[in-house]
Amino acid sequence: MTVECLAIYFFLVETTCRSGAFSCANGHCVPESWILDGNDDCKDGSDEAKIIGTNCTMIKDCCRCDDYVPHSECFNTSDSVDTCQCLSGFYSNALGTECIRRIIGDSCTSDSDCSNGFKNSHCKNRLCKCDDGYYNSEDGESCTRRFIEDSCSVHKDCDSVMVNSNCSNGVCQCNSGFYHTEDKSECLLLTTLLSFTNTTNRMHSLFEAYPTFVCILF
Repeated sequence: MTVECLAIYFFLVETTCRSGAFSCANGHCVPESWILDGNDDCKDGSDEAKIIGTNCTMIKDCCRCDDYVPHSECFNTSDSVDTCQCLSGFYSNALGTECIRRIIGDSCTSDSDCSNGFKNSHCKNRLCKCDDGYYNSEDGESCTRRFIEDSCSVHKDCDSVMVNSNCSNGVCQCNSGFYHTEDKSECLLLTTLLSFTNTTNRMHSLFEAYPTFVCILF
């Protein structure tokens, strides 16, 4: 049975059972006082059907919030009542039957609302944004790290993730006297880059000459 159907059974009591009784999805009848008591009295879970905002019991193994609404959990709210709520990084749909993962541009109240939904993001002006040095992916569901020669608008678009870089003519470039690594992820002094390259070449030569010895070292 879908979450939507379970929610309907929670809100609408069928007339097949006598007054004061709840009609289970399987046709059984149970006392209304048993609804949401943390026990699967209907044996099909319909008397414990939950949506976001429904009362819940944190100590019960039966009928957890995420059994009915994925990405939800039983939380203790400020008024000391345990209710089903979406996990951080997710928000509820209008019916309370689904927890939707936040993406770029969704509303938020804290950085964790965004960063727990997708990495390298934060909440700014109540909207989820990518961190400095990252840009929106094409699908708007993730933040992609910038590299040398990627487009940019301001220096922090580049130097937030690559030291000794800047934004020049709309693209990330290394500062004067620095040169990017082969994968364009770092800017290094020419002497450092040459030393790194020479060391890598020497290690390759050593591996070819003494493969077993090098494996033991690693």
